[in-house]
Amino acid sequence: MRSRLRRGFTLLESIFAIGLMATMLAPTLAALRQAMQQSSSTTVQRFLLNYATLVLEEESWKTARTGGTRTEVATLLGPFRSRTTVIDDPQLAGATNLLMRLTVVVWEDRNGDSLRNDGEANVALTTKVARLQSYGSL
Repeated sequence: MRSRLRRGFTLLESIFAIGLMATMLAPTLAALRQAMQQSSSTTVQRFLLNYATLVLEEESWKTARTGGTRTEVATLLGPFRSRTTVIDDPQLAGATNLLMRLTVVVWEDRNGDSLRNDGEANVALTTKVARLQSYGSL
């Protein structure tokens, strides 16, 4: 009898190898997807924090010069919105025409309704701004 050379794999061996690879690859792909989602979420939070800081600084300068009580909602880039609230009410930690509480909220408006809803990424920053006579002349 002549022994024949064995070349390649049998169907059973191939199916077993593919099944083993799929079993090991599925959790790896799930972990990779989760890491990418987390990275995206972190990037959005960092953008929101940076933009909230920028808006807070601009509004602090404007509030120091003008004073008053107001609320403004602005559209930023794409789905991002900001709401600025300036209050000088003494009951709300202000002093009429002297000390204003300035709050800036920046959020990702995923559903496009211009309102901050549960589940939408957001950042809120609050500070106090004094309005002195010397600031009024700036």
